[in-house]
Amino acid sequence: IPKHLDALVLRSQAWTRLGQPLFAAEDLSRAIAVKPEGAPDLYIERALTLASAGLDQIEAALQGIDDGVKRMGSLVTLQITAIDLELRRNNHDGALARVNTVLERSPRKESWLARKGEILLQAGRAPEARKAYSDALAALSTLPPARRNVPAVMDLARRIQLELDHLDNPDRATS
Repeated sequence: IPKHLDALVLRSQAWTRLGQPLFAAEDLSRAIAVKPEGAPDLYIERALTLASAGLDQIEAALQGIDDGVKRMGSLVTLQITAIDLELRRNNHDGALARVNTVLERSPRKESWLARKGEILLQAGRAPEARKAYSDALAALSTLPPARRNVPAVMDLARRIQLELDHLDNPDRATS
């Protein structure tokens, strides 16, 4: 069994190209064992590789992400992957729990509150989604003007407002 990180990663990519995601995930697990403390990208790649093998592998993918969180802390990149995996298996509560974990630690909350609103909306929980979106707009309004006028922030504010408008007037089409 090789213990060379690059060789393991390269072989996992070959397994992926050959349509063998479980073998690829095994090599990624070996690569993580070689460098467990500082390889969030390996944890993410393994999780996505496992998830590509089918819905029945998402639990294992999430467990792998949680192992990464235990080793490296609640890195945003790991949590984003976990949120996406939770949503892939329609576990809205699991996704919301992970969003709330990130929200607690994040100094800037607006985009996470918007994400929470999206998930709540997908879950059919419109009143809670409205509150999350409203909280996101309130968080945006506390930013200094120089930050509020950044195109990405202005776009986020527009998208949030569109969602709120749609929630308030569901019959009116929005684009």
